[in-house]
Amino acid sequence: EARQHHLEINTITYNAAISACEKGHLWKEALALLTEMSDRRVPHVTGSFNAALSACGACRHWEEACAILSDMVLPGSRGGHRKRAVSANTVTFNAAVSACARGQRWEAALALGKEIAWAKLQPDEVTWTSLITACGQAGEWRHAVRLFSEMRSHGFVPAVITSNAVLSAFARSSCWEDALSLLADMSSRGADAVSYSTAIAACGQGNRWEWALWLLAELRSFAHIQEVLMAQGVDLAATSDSAKLDNSGRRWAVAYHNAMKALRPDASRHWEHALQVLRSMRRECRGGDRPTFHELFSLLRTSGRWRVALGLLEEMQAERFDPDVAAFNEAIGSLEEDGPWVQSVGLLEEVRSSQLQPNSGSYNATSKVLHASRQWSASRDMADRS
Repeated sequence: EARQHHLEINTITYNAAISACEKGHLWKEALALLTEMSDRRVPHVTGSFNAALSACGACRHWEEACAILSDMVLPGSRGGHRKRAVSANTVTFNAAVSACARGQRWEAALALGKEIAWAKLQPDEVTWTSLITACGQAGEWRHAVRLFSEMRSHGFVPAVITSNAVLSAFARSSCWEDALSLLADMSSRGADAVSYSTAIAACGQGNRWEWALWLLAELRSFAHIQEVLMAQGVDLAATSDSAKLDNSGRRWAVAYHNAMKALRPDASRHWEHALQVLRSMRRECRGGDRPTFHELFSLLRTSGRWRVALGLLEEMQAERFDPDVAAFNEAIGSLEEDGPWVQSVGLLEEVRSSQLQPNSGSYNATSKVLHASRQWSASRDMADRS
């Protein structure tokens, strides 16, 4: 539009346009604008590159982000040819490391961490958090812990999001004891629903369902205390970090879901615990997303508790939390061991009457129930539809 009106287009104009591309995750357009600046001989500034880097990172295009960085001049560079005489700064590296983290390239992120030192730049809290996140998402807990320790040795007090990244590394590596230890350490500095959810996941991965349920109970107790303080007019923003807790529904749903998953390895013994978890979730009006229900249905199916599964299905319908096809499929599957085969066919018909579309899982589950009940012909018919 500026070109159409013959207005002057300068560095500020381009920077604003590239920043808009960053916010809109338009990485190709950001790179095109950066190239156009060179073609039109409009002077670049570091902010131009940083915004383009962030746009690439937001879309997980880590290679393009690293390519932009390779074109810039590094302070204290040990040599090598750089195409554009624009200096990289800590923000530049942070954007590149974040891009590698989102692209699940932890090795590339660590390499950039070393390059920061070669460039004689000072890493900030964002740098450390991005590096730890990159390792945490890859389950590289040893690297995450090392970086966490180095961060502290440089005088930084880790934010909750940084500690959560280390917890994520522990969860992905089944290091449940380390996760519990870190969570205990966080209690004096602040922990949120994500912290507890991730620690619960770590206990689940380590087959420590008792600890998972205990942590869920701690989280619920923590939230209750916060609600009491708020009801009394206490300004939580003015209190210590340990008194703050994000009560967003999605984060709570993850906590309940992870607790249920922890019960999965021995579903036949622990399905009642899973049912209690759901009851608590609904009683306190926290979470309640479909994956949590699906996890419970899966547990009930594995343990052969078809009556409970059908009761839960009716409960969902009565409260207008309409079950989807996946929920129906699990309920049908729960009938396989000793449930009445007529019920499985009835549920399949209910899927159709609910304006849902049965999928291969629907027909396959029904076929197995019919096969187990020696309804051979009907079973083959259902198997053919799947």
